[in-house]
Amino acid sequence: MERKRISRDLSFHKYVLIFFIVATTIILLAFYLFGAYNLISGSFIILLFFIAFLLFFNLNKVVEYDNQNMYILRETQTEIIPLKNILKIKMTMTTLNHSIFWKITYINESGITKNIRILPRIWYQNFKSFREDVKKANKDVIIKNYSHSFDFDQ
Repeated sequence: MERKRISRDLSFHKYVLIFFIVATTIILLAFYLFGAYNLISGSFIILLFFIAFLLFFNLNKVVEYDNQNMYILRETQTEIIPLKNILKIKMTMTTLNHSIFWKITYINESGITKNIRILPRIWYQNFKSFREDVKKANKDVIIKNYSHSFDFDQ
């Protein structure tokens, strides 16, 4: 059984953000040393912005699947979820570079309902077949290809 990746690996972005955090910190220090105190607050806000994005990209997980299971790959471990344990696949309103995040709700091996948000790879080829395979494994799965402002389950 060949695994197919359905999510993008955003880990590269965190290295770019580390560069921007270091550069902004150096600029912040230079403003302080040269007495440009009115520019410090703006630089500090930009630094916080970069740190928040770093945390976002650091939480990134790669998701793959085959005919029977979904695999959530973290840095040191892999969580295996049978496709029959997936309860819902739902489009969210969150986008990044004109790509839409999707929310997958599943039951893990401990019987706890959990969610994962993924950014499918460009052109959705594997993601479309993933939804079809989940539908075959679990007839009761809810697949929502739309979202709206009053949908609070983002």
